[in-house]
Amino acid sequence: MARYGMLLFLLIFVSTLSLGFGSPIDDFNESISKAEGDATAITAIIQEYLPQLKTVEELRELQNVWQQADPSGANAYFLQAASKDPQSPIYQYLLLRFDENQDTQLQGGVKLCKQSPEFYWGYRLLAVNLAEVLLQSEKDNLEPLSGKDEMFGLVEQGLKRFPDDAYLNICQFHHYRLAKDPAKAAAYLMKVGDITAINSNWNQIMDFIVANKRSDIFEYFFPKLLSDAVSKGQLDVERSDEVYRSQWLSLQEKLDNWDVIATVFENDTSLMESPACAEYYEKLLIHEGKFAELLDYLNVRLDKDDINFNDIKNESLYEPMHKETRWQTLMAKAELKWQAEEPKRKAEALQDRIGKVAPLWELPNAKEELIKLSDYKGQVVVLDFWATWCSPCRMAMPALDAWMKAKMPVNVKVFSINVWENAVDKAKQYFIDNNFNMTLLFGDDNISKEYGFNGIPYICVIDKQGKIAYAQNGYSETLEDNLSYWTEALCKE
Repeated sequence: MARYGMLLFLLIFVSTLSLGFGSPIDDFNESISKAEGDATAITAIIQEYLPQLKTVEELRELQNVWQQADPSGANAYFLQAASKDPQSPIYQYLLLRFDENQDTQLQGGVKLCKQSPEFYWGYRLLAVNLAEVLLQSEKDNLEPLSGKDEMFGLVEQGLKRFPDDAYLNICQFHHYRLAKDPAKAAAYLMKVGDITAINSNWNQIMDFIVANKRSDIFEYFFPKLLSDAVSKGQLDVERSDEVYRSQWLSLQEKLDNWDVIATVFENDTSLMESPACAEYYEKLLIHEGKFAELLDYLNVRLDKDDINFNDIKNESLYEPMHKETRWQTLMAKAELKWQAEEPKRKAEALQDRIGKVAPLWELPNAKEELIKLSDYKGQVVVLDFWATWCSPCRMAMPALDAWMKAKMPVNVKVFSINVWENAVDKAKQYFIDNNFNMTLLFGDDNISKEYGFNGIPYICVIDKQGKIAYAQNGYSETLEDNLSYWTEALCKE
């Protein structure tokens, strides 16, 4: 009976441990989430949990949070920790990973790999930075990296210990891709199981697929990317098949496989009804010179509201048909339909007013003068959050500029706030090159959280009372019209 009682006690004790107590890192993350961005509270939580977190993985999570809340405090701590224990690969790595000098990170990675060959994170640090340098060299056509043979040798040494690691394999994929050795590049790529790594390198992977006619690589990875997007709630299951088909058709177009595209549409005519696939059916008809069939198809799509006047007017694909008599008839029909539907579009644009108080900011302009949002209370203000690397941003900004020149009401102020930028000078030069009318500002790390967006471009309009009245995520061809509807209504208040 006593032994039974002891067994019961042990079972209850173990259950209590599993149900009532989390790991220190879980408790840390829960505490941080409850702090709701309060930097003072976050710093206090970091100091409380710092002695309890020991592994590299745990300290990385803490360091990521600390860098957001208090970067100078984080840097000072890890510098001191690395100085106290110069033989510790953990603190040497943690000190290096947020160093702003990439060459320092590269050389630090080399040193870590040599001194601590069993330490995974040294190889990871080296591989990530080496891959970034390779991509930058490719983009800017720079001279070969000094000491690269030794670095690639160390990455290969790391792969012998960690053969399935995504970062090391991706690095070698870029190495052999740029060395024009597609067989080796593909071999390393196919070892990558981390979909996040595939996603972040997808543009280069697609270029490789097209250049080497490797549809099999697309067919292997792209369903995994779609599945990952569905699991994260970024894509509906119902749309995933349509997205796959449209991207597969895009690949066939790049490979100049028009016979394959024709066969697909012959075998499945329902694809002609899909907005995502329609573009490739239209391109097929243009490629085959079947202008009459394309005009019939466009008329049907216009009647079904799949396309509108702006879509037809701005699509360069249709230029070969501009001399067709029926083209002018189609354009006139589309324009009349567009004008008749303007009251509906305006009502839809104005119906979802937000009414959230716009977070105040004080941000530097291109001359490093501080601009305050509070100084513009009583005016209608348009904010455009963007970055140079963002393709939709580069589509939205000329439209925003054109709207300012032709349609913007008097006394409206427009700021383009650069965020998530790798190099501020790129943003300044981009503005100079394009002679934009917007006022360029530079956002801090917290402004996206304060305004509640996680993608760019994000464009919002603030009313005279200082509240966000309307907002748009991403770019669409309705941007100029929406800006007119929004600002005209707000200016009259």
